[in-house]
Amino acid sequence: MEKKHIPGATYRIQFTPDFGFKQALEILPYLQQLGITHIYASPVTRACSGSMHGYNVCDPREVNPELGTKMEFEKLLMEVANRQMGWIQDIVPNHMAYSYENPFLVDVLEHGEASQYSDFFDITWDHQHDSLRGRLLAPFLGKPFGQCVVDGELKVVFENGHLWVAYYDHRYPLSPESYWNVLGGDLEHLQESLGLGNEEYTSFCGCLHALKNLPEVQDKLERFSQCGMAKSVLRQLHENNTLIADHITARIAQFDTGTPESNIRFDDLMALQNFRLAFWKVASEELNYRRFFTVSDLICIRVEHQHVFEETHSFVLDLIDRGLISGLRIDHIDGLFDPESYLKRLTERVPGIYLVVEKILEKKERLPLSWPVQGTTGYDFMNHLSYIFCDRKSENRFNTLYSKIIGGKVDPEVLQHEKKRLIIGKHMAGDIDNLAQLIMRVAGVDLMGRDITLYGLRRALVEVLTHFPVYRTYISTESISPDDVRYIVKTLKQSRAVMAGLSVEYDFIERFLMMQGDEIRHTEFDDVWKSAVMRFQQFTGPLMAKGFEDTLFYVYNRHMALNEVGGWPTDFGMSLKDFNSFIAKRNAAYPLAMNATDTHDTKRGEDTRARLQVLSEIPAEWARRVNLWRKLNAVHTIRKKRTIRYPNPNDEYLLYQTLVGTFPFSGEIDDNYINRIKDYMIKAVREAKVYTAWIKPDEEYERAVLDFVDCCVDKSRSPEFFEDFSAFAEEISWFGILNSLAQLTMKLTLPGVPDIYQGTEKWNFSLVDPDNRRPVDYTVNKSDLDSLINRDVNPAGLITSPADGRVKIFVTHRCLDMRRKEVSLFQDAGYEPVKAKGKFAHNVVAYLRRSERKCMLVIVPRFTTKMVEMNSCPVGLEIWQDTSLELPATMNDVSLTDLFTREAVRVDGGVMIGELLKSFPMAVYYGEL
Repeated sequence: MEKKHIPGATYRIQFTPDFGFKQALEILPYLQQLGITHIYASPVTRACSGSMHGYNVCDPREVNPELGTKMEFEKLLMEVANRQMGWIQDIVPNHMAYSYENPFLVDVLEHGEASQYSDFFDITWDHQHDSLRGRLLAPFLGKPFGQCVVDGELKVVFENGHLWVAYYDHRYPLSPESYWNVLGGDLEHLQESLGLGNEEYTSFCGCLHALKNLPEVQDKLERFSQCGMAKSVLRQLHENNTLIADHITARIAQFDTGTPESNIRFDDLMALQNFRLAFWKVASEELNYRRFFTVSDLICIRVEHQHVFEETHSFVLDLIDRGLISGLRIDHIDGLFDPESYLKRLTERVPGIYLVVEKILEKKERLPLSWPVQGTTGYDFMNHLSYIFCDRKSENRFNTLYSKIIGGKVDPEVLQHEKKRLIIGKHMAGDIDNLAQLIMRVAGVDLMGRDITLYGLRRALVEVLTHFPVYRTYISTESISPDDVRYIVKTLKQSRAVMAGLSVEYDFIERFLMMQGDEIRHTEFDDVWKSAVMRFQQFTGPLMAKGFEDTLFYVYNRHMALNEVGGWPTDFGMSLKDFNSFIAKRNAAYPLAMNATDTHDTKRGEDTRARLQVLSEIPAEWARRVNLWRKLNAVHTIRKKRTIRYPNPNDEYLLYQTLVGTFPFSGEIDDNYINRIKDYMIKAVREAKVYTAWIKPDEEYERAVLDFVDCCVDKSRSPEFFEDFSAFAEEISWFGILNSLAQLTMKLTLPGVPDIYQGTEKWNFSLVDPDNRRPVDYTVNKSDLDSLINRDVNPAGLITSPADGRVKIFVTHRCLDMRRKEVSLFQDAGYEPVKAKGKFAHNVVAYLRRSERKCMLVIVPRFTTKMVEMNSCPVGLEIWQDTSLELPATMNDVSLTDLFTREAVRVDGGVMIGELLKSFPMAVYYGEL
């Protein structure tokens, strides 16, 4: 990999229609001054109108016009290059928007299997159901199709030479052959009106005949060309000839629904189309295309095909070839048919770029070493770092409190299996049916699979998918790794224990995944077998994401700081030994992986999470407060029957944690804050899918939740609660600051590339999206940074007035500035944990990073509630007492200077923590060996 492409620090920008290329250009000087070396940009290609994230891509070949023009984008890239900075682009190779704004999909909807893009999307054209065979399901109606017809919600419209079915703001193109059915009636009257021999009449009829008699499927390009020419002429005739325009309007009116005759006429027209309009709920049970997770309006593409790869990557590859982009972030790598082949194809095309993948790893899972990448986007780093700030000694007390709140004990692993089954039953039944049908084709030719039934196979698949321990395996057409074998064996063992009666099906599934079929027939059926195995692997990830992250994380509320993307809420923290082992292994394999603590997908902001971790240090006090608040607020709950309360105690507990994590420093709340909490709580209870859900919201329950929020934050309605809670939140916020600064210092100095999510250079007490995508006030941030640069800054003074966030931007700038000046120390140095001893040895994290001539010693505190009172810093010998570090013998008689305070020390084998942390609670000492 070329040195110029290696980032020193990245800054994530979430482009929106309100923050486009011009705005990004304006903040470049600020970001460079902060110490950022590479912009890390959200998708910039054409997305659905109004998109606030860019992942619903409509056309990856061009710039999103809502962000700016192509010229403005290239001007931005050129300015980045002129500043000796780099650009890492987030791309979406797995899916596109199911939208009439997507030209590829419109062509498929219009021409079906005759479309030149019929194999572009992951569609099952030979579906088992007759209504979907040769047609693409369009499950976006708000009510059943027949009711939409009767209610007149579906209209045939003519726009720019095209006939569409309109459903409010949505458009679906009619097949070319059906233009005759719509416009070909009553031509005698049109001819009479225009006059015999009229050239425009002849052209009009010629267009209709051309569309009715398009070339066969085999000649797709000719079909596309002929169709385009005919519709172009129709558009001109409609614009230039009033009589023809009136004819088109009159013919379309014949399909206006409302009478039994017109309803049938419209239904007959829909039967001719290459798509099937359906109620949105149909997608849960009957689906013939692969979606992104369970999002029906994101349709997956088959990027494993060379022509699809070239078409969807042409724009970004051109920018890389021109030297305007230095790196790529691959979104949802697990959704691809063959991730390794994709990555190798990409790196063969553009060798030497910085390449990271969005990949969620389970705790002991490893990224395949054969992947040609620099690592992940950092979810693994984020959770390992966060977990060492959770006091593991408090687990039993948290369990006791949580059991009391929910009225019993809960096994999170069993709960996870329940939620994954829930997702299968209510959201992915159609996906599982398609998978079962595909695997049955394999079973039918395998000697040992001949007696497998579709019913039995489907039941067995549900158990296997439910117990699958990772997002996916990476069995390729060439090999299966020992890790994948272990996951499969473990899954089948657990599945057999739950439903032993399906032993024949389990045996076949195990052999199927291991690709151990009958040798002769397996060879003959090799491509179908391998394709089925690859397809199986594409479904385990969505189920894990929806059942675990998007359901369990909102149901198992024991300690919300642990419920994070890529996290393991069943584990209550992590030992420093395990953390050090993780960092060492990661540095050995992927020294340039991203160090993230906040992303656009995290469940809560980095400072929200750091503040919540403080609760693990004070379990007794936390339990006392929660029990008190529940008593004080019981009057605001609604009794349903004898045992049910609205809101549910579990959701009430979630609210208290959410308020603690986000409560303003000032203690003063406004409507904006209240609305943020309300929006979050509604999203949370719907994701939990217990009393309400996105599919079928329970207005009564949701109203009770919103009313409860109002009561909690209203001083006049809950004076005792508000007073007690405010005092507690103020105390927690102080220790949360110490946690935040400690984690920030580590992120910026540990092996890897630190990633700063937009706005998190200052305090960020965000919740899940869209809350974490609120605009950033860069004017204030720049002013604050200007006040700290090139001046004698007393960091101890900054931390005594922390609310303005300047102390966080100070730490960020100092560390990034050092990374920029000491590149080799950060890119080439190893990682050496430093052992502490003494009274507070458990309360310090320290490590060395040494290159050939230079070294860096990092020291941060943790669990500080056990050391100091609120508004006091854990600094000086009086606090740290006999706590010291045991440095290597090679560090004898070395002079070091603290990056933050500029204080110098001389170490000699061992050194007292109180001497290192004299006035500021974090330290990064550096010097020459």
